[in-house]
Formats: sequence, C-alpha cells, structure tokens
Amino acid sequence: MIQDETVSMPNRRTTTIDNAERVHNELLSQTAAVRQAFEQQVNTSANIPTRRESETLRLEDQPLAEDQQALLAEFERRRRARQIHVSTDDVEVKANLRQLREPICLFGEGPAERRERLRNLISRLSDDEIAQKLRKKEEDDKRIEDKKEEVTWYHEGSDELQIARYWIAQYSLPRAKERIQKLKEYVAVPEVYRTAKIQDLYRRLRAISLHCSQVGDNRPLSYCEFSPNDQMVAVSSWY
Repeated sequence: MIQDETVSMPNRRTTTIDNAERVHNELLSQTAAVRQAFEQQVNTSANIPTRRESETLRLEDQPLAEDQQALLAEFERRRRARQIHVSTDDVEVKANLRQLREPICLFGEGPAERRERLRNLISRLSDDEIAQKLRKKEEDDKRIEDKKEEVTWYHEGSDELQIARYWIAQYSLPRAKERIQKLKEYVAVPEVYRTAKIQDLYRRLRAISLHCSQVGDNRPLSYCEFSPNDQMVAVSSWY
C-alpha cells in the first residue's frame, strides 16, 4: 500500500536555481531600464549647459579685469619702447622733448636718463597725440614769430628823413606846448565862470541869422577856421 502511493516532492535544487535566474533577470531588466532612462536624460539635456559650463562661459564672456588690462597695456608699452629708436645726441633729445612740450631737463637727470625718458614718453603716446603736440608746438612758434615781427625796431635813416623830422618837431612842439597851457588855464577857471561864458555864447549864437550857405566838401565837415583877416575860411572833412 505504501509502495503504490507515489508522492512527488519538489526538487529544492531546481527551485533555488529558478529563483536565482528570475532574480538575475529582474536585475538585468532594472539595469537596462536605468541605463535607458539615463541615456534618454543625457540626450534630452545635451544642449542644456550645466551649472559649471554656464559659469565657465560666463567667466569667458566677461572682459578682463582692470589690473589684467593694465598689465597687458604695460607689456605692450614696453614692447613698443624697445622698438623705438632714440637719438644718442643729447642736443637732439632736448629738441625732441621741447617739441613734445616736455621739460628738457629734470633735476639730477643725465643724458642717459633723459634719453630713456624720451623713449618712455613716446611709447606712452599714440601717433595722433604726438602729431597734435607737434602741431600745437608749431602754432606756438608761429605765434611767437608774429609777436617778434610786431616789435619796434630802428634803422639808420637818410639825411632827408632827419631834416623832415626836425621840421615836424619844430612845428608841432611849440603848438603842443601852447595847447597844454591853454588847457591848464581853462581848468584853473572856476566852473561857474565857465558855465556863464558858455551861456553867453549860446545867447549870441541865437541872435545870429543865416545869410547864405556854402558847400565845403563832399564829405561831412570836421573843422573850420577863419583867416587872420576874416576874409576866407578853411574847412576840413572826414574821409
């Protein structure tokens, strides 16, 4: 009886292998899913810069700092200074400094230091600035020359010129002396008497009537004077 009844017992080894294979397959599936999701995420964000990339781009786009720019400018100036040829003649160096409107000599400065100062000065100036300084120097020199031309100068004249000037002095000096004397006498008279004399003159002029008229000149008259015998009158006009 016992031999006829057959009971199938599960194989523990087979069950364990099946479970291991199932777990392994699940792990592979999960790994593949994670890898696929990661690849999709990478493809989706390929064109989007990360925070580090954006910061790098932002730093590259920013201009150089002021100290870096100043350092580069100084290097460039020194490179230009090495390429500038300056005359070794101290007289010519002073002339170039004078053209650039700079002091030709500083305290304790020798020819070598002066030459180096000229080199550094030229390296710091652009071509336009140098041309502007030279043009201004030429204008100043021309202005000084114009002033020099206006200075009074004397030369040896002829005998005829000496005689003419002597005659002019003899004619004008006594008359100038007489005019000054009359002016002093006029100022010495009290103002009350001067006013009374002017009023008397106006009263006499109002009593005079016009008898005739004569054209003295084509231009307005400036002065007139009677001859000593009162027979003629001399007039002058404005030109």
